[in-house]
Amino acid sequence: MLDYYDVESGGTFTQVAQTRNCAGGCSDPVERISRRGVEVLIVTGISQSYLNRFRRTGVKVLRADSESVDELIRAAAQNRLKEMEKGDT
Repeated sequence: MLDYYDVESGGTFTQVAQTRNCAGGCSDPVERISRRGVEVLIVTGISQSYLNRFRRTGVKVLRADSESVDELIRAAAQNRLKEMEKGDT
């Protein structure tokens, strides 16, 4: 499941979309996400090839350090989440 949120400068956020992620047979997830104009992706893990592809499209990939969506979005808005790096996958 992929959730999309708009984050306001004050740290408030609104869910704007939700899509199901399918295993194969669907459109390319990097293309689908970057086409939406996503600037930041928060993940618990990601393959090195997907990390590289997201970076090439200009999407910043951050490591989730909580299971709470509310906490993660607030932490990202306050620049408290670490960017995924090579070897973090």
